[in-house]
Amino acid sequence: MAAPSRRIQRLALVPVLLAGLAAAAPASAATMYGGTTSVDQYPLILKVSGTRIVGVVSMWRGACASGRAYSFGRSVSLASHPLAIRAGAFAGSFAVAETLSGGQTGMVTVTLKGRVRGAKVTGSLTGAASVVSSPAAPPDDTCTTKSLAFTLAHRPGTVYGGTTSQGLPVVVELVSSRTQIHHLHIGWRATCTSGGAFQYADFLAGGALTRGGAFGGTFTTNDAGSGGATYTSDYAVSGRLTKTSGNGALKVTVTQRDAAGTVQDTCTTGSVTFHVTG
Repeated sequence: MAAPSRRIQRLALVPVLLAGLAAAAPASAATMYGGTTSVDQYPLILKVSGTRIVGVVSMWRGACASGRAYSFGRSVSLASHPLAIRAGAFAGSFAVAETLSGGQTGMVTVTLKGRVRGAKVTGSLTGAASVVSSPAAPPDDTCTTKSLAFTLAHRPGTVYGGTTSQGLPVVVELVSSRTQIHHLHIGWRATCTSGGAFQYADFLAGGALTRGGAFGGTFTTNDAGSGGATYTSDYAVSGRLTKTSGNGALKVTVTQRDAAGTVQDTCTTGSVTFHVTG
């Protein structure tokens, strides 16, 4: 199934009783800067320790020479090979390999450049991937994404960033009064009964917090596809935030129907948990 078109949805959130959420992750000495790219609103997190970028959690989607598309989403530690920040500026790349369907390997390079100004980071991200069947063989396909500008912030208690149990980024932004969620940017991966799968960067808006910092609710969205096809997405979101961190859970089930209303495919994330820090 192809992912439904990008959308901004309002979370119909109500106070909930939380249970079975992911345990809090160990505190990190790195400073977290969280936000999104200006195009497509992909969640992005940089972890900075002193004058070094020591971790990146990112998503992007590249167009391939074959006409296909490649979707990248990963939490990458740069502790062994950090990107240096000199006079507030940084520029550099890191490379990762991942196993693709059919036994192929994706050799991925992510390039970052930008500037740190106190509690704000601005810059750009560029991604490229070569799909190979064996290390010695020429690429079967090459994929690139346009340069994605980003603005990130370090605002403890208002901006939170972290990683889902699927290894994808999540950024939670509160309004200044800390009474509501302004935006929830979260990546998720769904597998389908047809045997397919897809990865998606969701942009959700709204939702009140209880006095204890809890949020949650369920809602359904409907999107139109080509040829009269429809996509129904059922969401369940829950979580709790303190001034320094938070935990939550997400489940999305997408049902594709043809023009006659017959179910063609069903895709689900299963239960995805996440941990964020401010």
